[in-house]
Amino acid sequence: MTESQWVRFDWPLSGCAFPLPDVPGYRLRPAGPGDVDAMLDVVRAAYASDPVWRDLGADIERRVAARIRESLGDPGAHFVVAERGPDIVGLNGVALDHPTAQNLITGICVLPEHQGRGLGTALLSASLAWLRDQGLRTATVTTDARAIAARVYRHFGASRTDGVAYADAPRTS
Repeated sequence: MTESQWVRFDWPLSGCAFPLPDVPGYRLRPAGPGDVDAMLDVVRAAYASDPVWRDLGADIERRVAARIRESLGDPGAHFVVAERGPDIVGLNGVALDHPTAQNLITGICVLPEHQGRGLGTALLSASLAWLRDQGLRTATVTTDARAIAARVYRHFGASRTDGVAYADAPRTS
């Protein structure tokens, strides 16, 4: 990907309300160590469902798996999962400080068969509220401008900066 395809989204958090939308049939909860395998299944399927990331699946899975394993249990990080019954069908991970200079460290991941029901919005809302409650003033994420998540971020009140550099970008070769 060229540098011009990367876009950064920033959310001012101070004084902002992030109401949690009602998503009937689903519940959100903090993730725990026993959730890692199910979370990775969701990551794999969610990224594979986005044409932008589909061909980079192994690289993305490795990177996101490392972020989850390194950050789960860290008091400066928080993972929220969406469940339908006993199954994890979505997740988002955030960190107050991360080597990628992003606060959203996994991206919003929802199994394809559960997309379009408001889970991404609910996961993002819960995550931004957690960051705000920890005292963070601005939350940041960088993604490919063509990615599905970029549409969610854009509609969620973030400011957008196009053509940014991203040192931890997935490699196409």
